[in-house]
Amino acid sequence: MNLIRFWYNSPMVIVFHSKLSKAECIFRIKANAEENTILANLSTIVNFDKGFFYKIDGDDLTLKKVIYYRNSFQSIFYGEFVEESKGTRIEGYFSMHILVKIFMGIWFGGVTLMGVIEFTAVPSVGIIGYILMLVFGIFIIIGGKYMGKKQEKEIVEFIEKTLEAKIEKN
Repeated sequence: MNLIRFWYNSPMVIVFHSKLSKAECIFRIKANAEENTILANLSTIVNFDKGFFYKIDGDDLTLKKVIYYRNSFQSIFYGEFVEESKGTRIEGYFSMHILVKIFMGIWFGGVTLMGVIEFTAVPSVGIIGYILMLVFGIFIIIGGKYMGKKQEKEIVEFIEKTLEAKIEKN
């Protein structure tokens, strides 16, 4: 989990404590959310009964809100179940999908590189276009993350309600 947390560069770790066993926590997630399959990507045209998608791989949990519009910057909860003597600890964080982060890194790098090449070869007004593309990229990320804030709150509430969990205050 530490390597994943480093890769996603998430600033805030959220810790939940549930009195339920790990097996019961997993059972309740599966009972109250849709499994994240290929259909999850069709959520803009397919109506799902449950409001969340999950993926469980061993102790790892991925949870995201079902949305009926496209938002590549959607907040996704990446967590881990840890069995404890008095229940289960769910430790995780919110981040966007890794492929979106990679794409945006390449996009920002490409725009910056082209702008630098253009400016050093022939300083001109054309550099304004590259600056505007960088500003547009920043605003589209900010807008997508803003739209995802409500989803983060709903995911936290889902975990608290479904797993009878309390959030650990730091």
